[in-house]
Amino acid sequence: MQSGFLTSEWLAFAIPFLELFPKYVCVRPNGEQFDCTQDDFCDNPSIKHYVNWNDRASIHNWVEDLDLTCTSRFKIGLIGSALFAGWAISAAFLPRLADVYGRKPVYGWSMIVHCLVYAAIVLSRSLTLTTSLMFFLGVATAVRASVGFLYMTELAPKAQQTAVGTILLVIVSVQGVLVTVYFYFVNQWIWL
Repeated sequence: MQSGFLTSEWLAFAIPFLELFPKYVCVRPNGEQFDCTQDDFCDNPSIKHYVNWNDRASIHNWVEDLDLTCTSRFKIGLIGSALFAGWAISAAFLPRLADVYGRKPVYGWSMIVHCLVYAAIVLSRSLTLTTSLMFFLGVATAVRASVGFLYMTELAPKAQQTAVGTILLVIVSVQGVLVTVYFYFVNQWIWL
């Protein structure tokens, strides 16, 4: 139950790293090289550029996989916003289904959808598809987070319910730190 609860947290906590632009080096037509950002070369095709992979901030992430280099910041922001929009919209009605039909079947179906969507996000190389999948991941996350938490604590003995919930939330908090440490040492998002 705890591993099911924690799955999409790896992705949610990693969004700032997944959308982090690498350090670029630009080359002017005369051969001069200088540090630059995508703003320097996206509107000026005469300036060639390449990623400085020696810089620690340059990681293999969605900027590379989804070709976000010259994409508008609005579209990039939609990726993370879609997750939370799906979560917020579905939180209005999906947890009620667990009260009506039982927590186990609603949680089980949600985890199946969650796993399929998560796998599709890993395989996706399309910005539009990834943004759409993030919305559906948010929908599944509403059940996973609210119904899954209640279901897990209800399955624990009465005396340990507070401890089980506390331990789970401490582990969730530690995940944010672990994601940061991961990206500090590993230059590839896909293994996360």
